[in-house]
This record gives sequence, structure tokens and C-alpha cells, in this order.
Amino acid sequence: MHHAPEWPSPNGDLYNTRAAHTTIAAASVSKLGIAWTLPLKGDGSNGADVANPVLAAGIAYVQDGASNVMAVRYATGAVLWTHRYNSPDYEPNGVTIGNGQIYGVTATGAFALDAGTGRQLWYDTHLAARAASFHIAPQVAGGKVFVSSVLTVGGGILYALDANTGATIWRFQTVADKIGQQLPSTAGGAWDPFLIGPDHSIYAGIGNPYLSQYQAQTTPSRELYTDSIVKLDQATGKLEWYYQAFPDDFHDWDLQISPIYTAAGGHPVVLAAGKGGFVFAFNPMSGKLPQMPLGGATVSNDLVFTTTLTGNATLLTSKVVALSRKDGSIVWTAHLPAGSNATLAIVGNMLLAGAALAAPNQHPVVVAYRLGAKMP
Repeated sequence: MHHAPEWPSPNGDLYNTRAAHTTIAAASVSKLGIAWTLPLKGDGSNGADVANPVLAAGIAYVQDGASNVMAVRYATGAVLWTHRYNSPDYEPNGVTIGNGQIYGVTATGAFALDAGTGRQLWYDTHLAARAASFHIAPQVAGGKVFVSSVLTVGGGILYALDANTGATIWRFQTVADKIGQQLPSTAGGAWDPFLIGPDHSIYAGIGNPYLSQYQAQTTPSRELYTDSIVKLDQATGKLEWYYQAFPDDFHDWDLQISPIYTAAGGHPVVLAAGKGGFVFAFNPMSGKLPQMPLGGATVSNDLVFTTTLTGNATLLTSKVVALSRKDGSIVWTAHLPAGSNATLAIVGNMLLAGAALAAPNQHPVVVAYRLGAKMP
């Protein structure tokens, strides 16, 4: 499932692309007006902050702050049914659609409802061991429901549940190191829906370890897999790769935003981001950003130029990269003979790049590119 005709998953589709099929565009957006409103009466423990509705077959499915679920005909705002849990959640919660069923979580477990009637099909509260709590919109694929606990002492846990029964198929501990598991702080888990990739894997953005600066400095550990993206096998929960953005974090820099599966330069990439203010791009198979953009961004009409750096102590390589200002796609690249940490200079029909980060067997140079000149 890539681009969905409605919005059946929390981020639109299982790739989390948030790409809508719609008639709303620049020429029509000024005509938007309020068609209806729906009061959300159930407050959560952190107020009424809740996730977006999901949409399928003309119906919006909404969850309020107390985990109650409503089905609403989105053309009119008419409420078709309500299923009450009265379980105040922290945020952001939300439901998803799969197999004619609505899946969601309360503060203490996960559930499935019949999409047509709101009748409960199963409700698993056995997940809430070790005072775990749940605040995530699930994802559904391959007969499994993927959810996670958060705010858990010793580390939140990712779960794969049987979509028909709610039984636990596998679990993944998001704080693996012994020091982290023994700290009194809550840590790990996931807030936002997982990415369901095309390769029978799931990708999850993991929360922070809620360390104080004193704890981070006096009990150092990597706190794996907090502030990380993890790729797991859908069938077994086995770790395929991970990347930890911020070890021993005491800033609250979750890498929590739902990962996105897309393409860049004709190649598949997985994107991850969070509160730390960085966006990371990964090779889906290996988990490798292979390059860092160390040069400042330089704008030239409808392009943005920068330089990237990769390599090691014996060979440093860089690229000059031109990206489209419209969509960020890479439209041109050129290899530099050494590493670059410099902003590009552009004038007239020329671009000049400094490649001065050189290993012992390399030579620092300035490379001048000109429109119409031949590439080596």
C-alpha cells in the first residue's frame, strides 16, 4: 500500500508518506470553509490532545483523549457509533484501519473493533506489565498489529500482536543495555506509528531515555535503542539494523517522528527525524547517510547546491550536489578530488568549490565548473 485513495492509516499509508489524493490546491485553497465540527468530550491525562482521524469508505474514525472511538460520516459529520473506554491517555493515541477492523490503544492496552458497528472484537490489557502505558496509533500489516509502550521504567517495548486475537507474537525491548534498564528513569518505546516497508520489515522511531544531565554523566551508557531508528523483521522482531542519533540524551531529543519510506535520486531511502532538529536519510537495506552535507547551502535560481563528505583517514571524498528547490530531488552531482567543508561560490555561469580536506595521499585544490565545459 503506497498512495491510498482516502486516509486509512495514521500517516495516510503504510509508508507514512502523508501524500494526499485531493482537489485542494493553490487555486482552490482560499475556498476552504468549515463544514462541521465534532466535540471531543473525553479528556486525557494531558488534556484533549489527540491524533488525526483515519478515513475509509466515507467514514472518519476518531479517538478522543479518554481513548473513546467514534465513527463519523465525514461528508456530513453524523456520528454513526461510539465505543467508550474511558481510559485517559497521555497523547497522541489514534486508530488505524485494516481487515474491516479498527485498531487502537488505551492507556493500558490494545484493542480491535468492528468497523461497521463498533463492537469490540478483542482487548488485550496484558501488555501493561511493569507499569507500561500506551499512546501510539497502531500500524497493521501481514496479519499483525504493531504497537508500543512508552514512558516505561527500564525501557518501552515494541509489540507485534495477532490481528485476529490480540495475542502477542513477539516483543522488542527498546532499552537493551543493563545500566539503562536499571535506571529509575522512564525510557524508550515509541510515540508515533511505525513504517511498514516493502521488504517485510518495520521501522520505528524510538523515544528518549529521560535522563538528567547528572545521570547521563555519572552512569554513561549508550542507552540503546533510545533516540534511534530501528529496523525489525516483521515476522520475528529480530533487529536488522539501528542508528542512534543521540547517545546518553538528557535533552529530550526523541527520534520519535514516524519514519518515511520514499526515493531520492532514483534510490529508496528511509527518512527519520525528531526533536533534535535533524533529518536523517538511510539506505533501507543496510541502514548506512553515506555522506554528510558539511558545506553550506548555496542558492542558484531554482537549485540549492551543497557539498557532501565521506571516507576515512586514507581517502576523503566529496560530491557537489544540486538539489531542486521545489522538491529536494537531486538533479546533478560531481565528484571532488578531496574532501570539502566549504560553501560553494557561484557567479555568472561558473561554480567554484574548495576541496581542501585532504588525506596524506591527496592534494587540496579548488575546482571551477563552468556551463559548457567538459567533465573529466
